[in-house]
Amino acid sequence: MHPHHKAVLEDLQTLQLDEKEIPQKSPFLTIILTLAAILSILLMVSFIFVTFPIADILLGKAESQSLQGNTLALNQYQIIFENDTLTNLQSFYLQQQKVEWSACLEGTKESNIYHITHIYQPSMHQQSFNHVSFASCSSDTLIFVHTHPYKRCQASQTDRDTLQNIQQEHPDTLMLVMCEPTRFSAYS
Repeated sequence: MHPHHKAVLEDLQTLQLDEKEIPQKSPFLTIILTLAAILSILLMVSFIFVTFPIADILLGKAESQSLQGNTLALNQYQIIFENDTLTNLQSFYLQQQKVEWSACLEGTKESNIYHITHIYQPSMHQQSFNHVSFASCSSDTLIFVHTHPYKRCQASQTDRDTLQNIQQEHPDTLMLVMCEPTRFSAYS
């Protein structure tokens, strides 16, 4: 071993650090820092949930279904878009993403299968990003579609009340909430 290295090793072995020279963290300071960190994390998480509608998106995702081709398969019903009705509906959706809107779907119903052959938009009285007021659909309407902001597929209480009012005269009418070009929540 080189003499210089040997001297360094001997110096290190003889070096004794007094425990009093090593700064000790106060238990009080440790508790305060831990609580501050937890509070900061809680504030950040609450900001995310308040600012971004994560809960609405997750709930909407859980109760909505995606189209399979031109068919929306639901628990009790099946909706088949015929002709260009699906293309027209998706075109309405893509052109009007900045506001909510409604559409009326007409066709035939055989058992629990809805065949959609015609689509039109009723007159819109008032539209905003998260609200729409529209004229009633015709009595031939099987399904009325109502859009919601992107990925928020849950119907509001107002939406459910509207469906209930329509079903007083037309009990077989369904409501779809459209929140993506191929994702819907269905209500009967």
